[in-house]
Amino acid sequence: MRINVIMSVYNESLDFINESIDSVLNQTYKDFFFIIVNDNPERVELDGCLKSWKEKDRRIILLKNTVNLGLALSMNKAATYLNSDYLIRMDADDICYPSRFEKIVKFIEGNNYDLVCSSFEYINENGEVIGVNKKIYSDDELRKYIHYDNVIHHPTTIFKTEIFNKVGKYNDFPCAQDYDLWCRFVKIGAKIHMLNDVLL
Repeated sequence: MRINVIMSVYNESLDFINESIDSVLNQTYKDFFFIIVNDNPERVELDGCLKSWKEKDRRIILLKNTVNLGLALSMNKAATYLNSDYLIRMDADDICYPSRFEKIVKFIEGNNYDLVCSSFEYINENGEVIGVNKKIYSDDELRKYIHYDNVIHHPTTIFKTEIFNKVGKYNDFPCAQDYDLWCRFVKIGAKIHMLNDVLL
């Protein structure tokens, strides 16, 4: 089983980026490649930060855009760079709980889902928890409500690379690229599930 974690970095603070990367590398599940796209080629300190992480961990693969492409195209670039069975999304200003990958990988593989997401906490700039996503949807509810609201939190997801490619990857929209993707997943009958666990 081949798993790639994909993340795009642009203007996030270096502190946030370092915490985010550290939380990925310190997962209890270790067997993955971590593909990071630098979408801000003129930001010298970002380049140095990412290179220092790559020197520490062989699982990191760095891609650098020559111009700013935006999130959707950067994610497509990361997703297609290296073959995988599953893609795990991560944002550069979020923090994973250590068991996140272990739980979502075990569940999606064991139950043959096309996409699995989870619950999450809201934190402030100091990393303090200020709220929790309390609404959990059943599989049927997910398929129903996705037509009216984006009830799947993007950086909590793992999904099959096969279905991602089948629906045509991310569309290059200025926002809501994830919501558009989920709607296309549901349209072709993808099997999706939301875990009750708070993993991000």
